[in-house]
Formats: sequence, C-alpha cells, structure tokens
Amino acid sequence: MKKKRIFIVIPISDDLKGTLVEHFEHHDLPGKPTPRENLHITVHFLGETEEEYITGIKKQITQIATDTPVFSLEASDIILQKGRVNRMVWLKLIPSDPFTQLVKRIRSSLDPETIEAGIAPHITLSRLKKAHIPTGKFPITIEEHLIKVDRLELWESKIGGKNPLYKELQKFHLKQDN
Repeated sequence: MKKKRIFIVIPISDDLKGTLVEHFEHHDLPGKPTPRENLHITVHFLGETEEEYITGIKKQITQIATDTPVFSLEASDIILQKGRVNRMVWLKLIPSDPFTQLVKRIRSSLDPETIEAGIAPHITLSRLKKAHIPTGKFPITIEEHLIKVDRLELWESKIGGKNPLYKELQKFHLKQDN
C-alpha cells in the first residue's frame, strides 16, 4: 500500500509570512529558518497514511469545517520550545475556544488516541541543532496581529533534501457568517 505523510493546517497570509521573515532576520533568531512557503499553523499531524483512507479523511474534514464558524487567533510572542527531537523557535498564538474545539473535533474524528494531548497553537519559525541551544525567552512580540481562520488545508509533507516539501492536497472552507 502506498502512503502519504499528511497533516491538517491553517494557512497564513503572505503579509504575516513577510512579517515573520522580517522579525527572524531583524532579531537574528537562532536556528535554521522555516522557508517562507512552509510557514503555517499545524492543526493536527496524521503522519504516514495509506492513500485509500485519504478520501474518507477529506470527507470528515469537510464536515467539521462546514460546521465550524470563521474565527481569529491572536499572535503572542516568540519563544524557544523544546520538541521531541530538537528545539524550535515558535511564534506562540493565544489559544482560543474555537481553535481548541476545532482541534478536539478533528482529533475525535480522525485520531481519538490524541484527544487529550496538549493544544498549543503556534507557527514554527526555525529548528535548532543540539549544539546550538540558547536559553531563555526571546523578548519579541508580534504587535496587534490577528490571524483570520477561514479555512483549513490538508497538506502532504515529503521529507528529503534541504527542507521538507509541502503540497496542498485540498482546501476546506469554514462556515461564513450570514
């Protein structure tokens, strides 16, 4: 069976991508920067998934998206976050109830074992090798930046080369206010 490495994301605007790249460069943040085109908010990582299941996954995401009203997330600050393998520099987002409920619905529908896992909305700005680990918190905020969440996307990740390659598989629009 052929598999794809897939995950559900909230895409971010080109304006915010530009702001994040400028902050990274201006503040000389450590680590290997995430390529501009790869910047996103991860909603849920499904991992290696057999292709025959992807159509069903798309149907479930469609149902969840059409029942979820458009909402916003607010940028907080830039932090150093310890990951499973290495450390990362994140733009931390303030968790909102709509985001938390969206993640729980997706986990409940697609990956029930993860329903109780922590929920920490963020955008990964860079990854650090173990040999280059700074300490503390970066005193950097992204002022007055609301991220309008009006759609989800299902992305495929191909590992290899200098950076992972992400490919959009499908868009899922959230419920618009009438």
